[in-house]
Amino acid sequence: MIAVALKETNEMIGEIIVKPKDNIISLGYTFSYKYHRQGYAFEVLTVLHEHLHKMAPKWEFISFTECENIAGIELFKKLGYKGLGYVPCFRYYRKCSCFSFAYRIKYIGRNLFFIIYKSPKVKKR
Repeated sequence: MIAVALKETNEMIGEIIVKPKDNIISLGYTFSYKYHRQGYAFEVLTVLHEHLHKMAPKWEFISFTECENIAGIELFKKLGYKGLGYVPCFRYYRKCSCFSFAYRIKYIGRNLFFIIYKSPKVKKR
């Protein structure tokens, strides 16, 4: 886990989770609502991708966001990801949570790619 803090005050404003396994690096991030849409995620993810790419140039990167998270989707597009398609559902790790969208990135030089996963609607009891 990487803490994201403001340089001026050292106030923690978010976190990034990096999980490497089997030539794939899973990335997750969250930021305080107070700091949404101010460029912090873009800045941090840009630097992190550069650093991780230098460390593991042939590894794939994957990260996730929910379909309602329009800002997150736009962030991935701004980072240069290209859409590759949709699949019905993606269950992550312990199969207890289903993300609505997942972005699968493969670094080859400067190319970024993502696959979007759309989850089924959850039935209310």
